[in-house]
Amino acid sequence: MVELREFLGLLEERGLLKRVKAEVDWKYEVGALTTKVLHAKGPALLFENVKSYRSPLLTGALGTWERCSMAIGVDPAPQMNAEPRTAEGCVKKVLSALKNPIEPVIVDTGPCKEIIDKGEEVNAEKFPSPWWAPADAGRYIGTLGCVVQKDPETGVRNIAIYRQQLFDRRRIGLMSNQQGRMILEKYIRMGKPMPIATAIGVPPEVLVASSTSAPYGFDEYTIAGGIAGKPVRLVKCETLDLEVPAESEIVLEGEIRPDETEWLEEGVFGEFSGFYGGARTKRPTIDLKAITHRNNPITQGTIEGKPDVARESVYLRSMGQSAGTWYRLEAARIPGFSKFYLPETGCACFVSLVSMDHHYYAGNAQQLIKAAQVFGHNAGKITIAVDDDIDIFNPEEVEWAVSTRVQPHRDISITKNDEVAVNLDPSIAPEDRAEAGTKTSRMGINATMYYKGFDFPAKVLQRKQEEDLVHKRWAEYGIE
Repeated sequence: MVELREFLGLLEERGLLKRVKAEVDWKYEVGALTTKVLHAKGPALLFENVKSYRSPLLTGALGTWERCSMAIGVDPAPQMNAEPRTAEGCVKKVLSALKNPIEPVIVDTGPCKEIIDKGEEVNAEKFPSPWWAPADAGRYIGTLGCVVQKDPETGVRNIAIYRQQLFDRRRIGLMSNQQGRMILEKYIRMGKPMPIATAIGVPPEVLVASSTSAPYGFDEYTIAGGIAGKPVRLVKCETLDLEVPAESEIVLEGEIRPDETEWLEEGVFGEFSGFYGGARTKRPTIDLKAITHRNNPITQGTIEGKPDVARESVYLRSMGQSAGTWYRLEAARIPGFSKFYLPETGCACFVSLVSMDHHYYAGNAQQLIKAAQVFGHNAGKITIAVDDDIDIFNPEEVEWAVSTRVQPHRDISITKNDEVAVNLDPSIAPEDRAEAGTKTSRMGINATMYYKGFDFPAKVLQRKQEEDLVHKRWAEYGIE
């Protein structure tokens, strides 16, 4: 398990991290600079002189596929065709961890306990939380914070990344969904406050594991262990019956009251879709009980927005959620299934891709499209099926398949507007974007070549012997 500081050292050795020593304002300027650098696929940024703060702020640590691969121990692919191959390697590494989880271990203490604040000492405003964009509702301390909860009935942990608005020294607003919201609803029905912890600046393997769409009841710490090949070291919280990574930079401990009338208004916030989402409304509010952190802690966060800007966020979701759905599809044993991917260009959410290595019967492709939509939870508003000769990690190949293998009247299916949706989808009318129960229609595109009533023409291909010759003589050509 590589702690965050070790990972940053590795990035710096390779020239993939820059220390920003000039004073930078946490209000808007951090977000503007991070946007510019991430859009250019530039280095990770360690702000060492955030206005009015002594401790550093990190953005863009996982802002390229190369850095993602370094974070989870995947060898980056060769320069030619590097991004698709590296993306596939990262997804497969997380998939392998889902299949081979490793239980965490509890230790007595860790670096996250170097400073312990309780009672009147609790002050979440002492960390450089950015106001990422001018139209945001305020400062957000949680854009890459790992939120830890426990199911009150089963005791199973859930770790996920949810946005968190900093209200004041001791209160934070939370926008959670899916499994995190399910757990909160159980506490509300019981009339009990829900313990909740947020770990910021965790080992990269934990951050990636927290982004997976693992089945409910699957402890994400075990996935992180599977990625690292060894157990995550956990410590007990000071005031809660929860466990957090021992090497975390910052840990926020608190409770959410069950009475929704006591919650504060949260949002709006610039979201992963590239639009503002989550209308301003009362949302779960965390009352902080304790804060523990390392000496000179590193606050880690990221900007949201269009995929070509919010690269760090979209790569995390693409890795974790692709692996989670792939895991479910394999378990379902549907004939013909080969690979699954949520591409960055679809915000790692709205478009899903499924490939087939064989067609066993008429309707096989449509069956896989429906399965991908079901097992992808609320992702996959548009699902495209392709044959295995198409690299689903390469958008050029996918677009070519759709362009040349699809007849709209024959190969496109559209459901009724009664499917579970992402409530941050800007294409849904505002009045229909409820906090829960948002609905969408779904489109399936069969971009395969089989069971269409005719044989496609032969593809333009080079012979294998010339391909082998070129591979053998590659160094002679002088092409890097």
